[in-house]
Amino acid sequence: MDKIIIKYLSGTATEREKIILEKWLREKPENIEFFINIKHIFSVHSAPQKQVSDQETNEFMAQLMSRKPNQSNIRDNSHNKQQEQKKHQEQQEQHSINIKSRYYNFKRILITASGAAILILASALFFRMQTQINLYENDIAYMLEQSGPNYEYSTPFGVKGKVVLPDSTIVWLNSGSKISFPGKFNGMCREVFFSGEGFFEVKPNKETPMDIVLKSGLSVKVLGTKFNLSSYDNDSSFSLLLLSGKVNINNNKGKTLFSINPHEKITIDPIKNSVSLQKPLETLSTIGWKSGWLIFENAPLEEVFKKMERWYGQTIVVNDNSIYSKTLTAKFKEESVSQVFDLMNQISLINYQIKDSIAYISNYNKD
Repeated sequence: MDKIIIKYLSGTATEREKIILEKWLREKPENIEFFINIKHIFSVHSAPQKQVSDQETNEFMAQLMSRKPNQSNIRDNSHNKQQEQKKHQEQQEQHSINIKSRYYNFKRILITASGAAILILASALFFRMQTQINLYENDIAYMLEQSGPNYEYSTPFGVKGKVVLPDSTIVWLNSGSKISFPGKFNGMCREVFFSGEGFFEVKPNKETPMDIVLKSGLSVKVLGTKFNLSSYDNDSSFSLLLLSGKVNINNNKGKTLFSINPHEKITIDPIKNSVSLQKPLETLSTIGWKSGWLIFENAPLEEVFKKMERWYGQTIVVNDNSIYSKTLTAKFKEESVSQVFDLMNQISLINYQIKDSIAYISNYNKD
């Protein structure tokens, strides 16, 4: 729980970890007091620009307390309020002092910040917490490392890219994809946030699995493996094709929903509450994009147009939704968007017109 508290205060906690923290805080009043004490130490020792603000913390605590059924065990008299206000004011003064300087190593941070806090705060609470600093030395060091830079890479429509993560994991990004991760992986998990489509070659590490968090709330947990993951924000479903290793699909509470083995492809649609697990005979239709292939296998035209918009960066406007009932099976490599539309016209699927960089699609008509 200590690491989750520190990740929350450093602004790096996931939604799942926030839920765990909230549940723990609601268990007993002593947990809330401990959380507040750690907040005091954190504000002295951490890089100020990476902290969760006092306002955010207060809002978090206010929301928690508003849902707590019994608050009778928590002292809340006027004397305590005055003490808390005094401590808050003193903490703000210390916070302003800390903003003016950066500390270059952990030992110096402990000595400098602890000494300054004793002089400024001079409170019984802080003296009591000083005895716990050594016990949490590793956690505070972890906190300081986590407050380092976070990186985000994205590929616009029509562009593909390649990213190397801090652990040497390689990720190829398809068009319209985004990935974010810390400058250094710490703790018990290598956590990254991802949307779009990517081919992952995860560096093996049995001690520290990789956790790929998706916007749907699901996550992919891996140790070392190769797989293709497609999870665009505007798609109703996501899919994963595993080439080697093993991965788990977890929910937002960390519970494993599915375990995927090599050569299996899983497709999950949370909206329709449907799951499909297959063993495809070939993988080119899924991972061919890495080599420049645009492949459709009996794909509905709605899916075709969505993929073409990402692939070419082409805006497509469909004038007749009945077109979506049609399907396309074809393979393209290095063809232009006009050449793809030409083929679809030749096989009597659509008529099209490109005007002012926008492709207007209508139902096929010989005339």
